[in-house]
Amino acid sequence: MEKLDIVVRVCNSESVIDQLLKHLMQLRLPFEWEDEQVKLIFIDNFSQDNTVEKITLMLHELPMKARLVVEKCKGAAATRMRGILEAQGDYVAFLDDDNLPASDWLLQIRDAISAFPNASALSGRINAVTSEPIPAYAEPYK
Repeated sequence: MEKLDIVVRVCNSESVIDQLLKHLMQLRLPFEWEDEQVKLIFIDNFSQDNTVEKITLMLHELPMKARLVVEKCKGAAATRMRGILEAQGDYVAFLDDDNLPASDWLLQIRDAISAFPNASALSGRINAVTSEPIPAYAEPYK
């Protein structure tokens, strides 16, 4: 199996990071994947709160190898580009700090890669953490 890097964009995420880390700790690896085949890369977008400290304390408790990189150029695009540059796997999966992956998320990624081996990009369902109402245009995607 090829290698997968999960790039997690965080920025001033202190209020939601515990919930995200809990979900990441519950990810189930497909039985044929070894720990070294899946890696987490947290890309911090210059947080001004305790996001970096919280992630640093939890890195060793995650179910796969993980590291933290700081990107000082503000914005989601810059952070994702940094994640691509940092990634070394054959595939890259993206999460934001307010996305909570299901425990079988990696199984779904494996199945999608197997089903669509020539695809350049794949997408799947995520659950957003928000205190704001879901905008009307996003209702069909809930």
